[in-house]
Amino acid sequence: MRPFRSTPALLAAFCAAALVSGAALAPAAGSGQQEQQKKMMTVSGIAIQPDGSPAVGLPVEVKAPNKKLVDAGGPGGQAPPPELLLQQSSQGAQQPMISLGKSVTDEQGKFAVKFEVAQDKPSIQLEIGDKRTTAWLVKPLENKHKDMDLGRLELRSKV
Repeated sequence: MRPFRSTPALLAAFCAAALVSGAALAPAAGSGQQEQQKKMMTVSGIAIQPDGSPAVGLPVEVKAPNKKLVDAGGPGGQAPPPELLLQQSSQGAQQPMISLGKSVTDEQGKFAVKFEVAQDKPSIQLEIGDKRTTAWLVKPLENKHKDMDLGRLELRSKV
């Protein structure tokens, strides 16, 4: 058997093979950064009391239904019955709505709720105040996956 001899050509070939195999295993530049950055959106507006004054210090929350779409396969290509379209997820019995983000109105009644885009939720809901103790509003919104400025929102009197 011949003893192994190190030559510059052999060393260069080994380094080239290591570089090629390392480049093949490395992820494409930027792909990991895109996965780590979550798409955010903001719902903003101005909450106005029933008397026309700004609604100061009220809680604001954006929620989404805790349900998922289920393909029930209606007969003859028709849409399935509505009660089969939405099924509660495993936590649905405890929480019919999940919170996406929270905020509080400022001295001028302005608010901005920033949250991660809910790709699988076709609708979201804005809730301002608490109807038992303060002026309030519950407003369903279509989830367009982009920022929404709702402008002036007139609140209802407490119940």
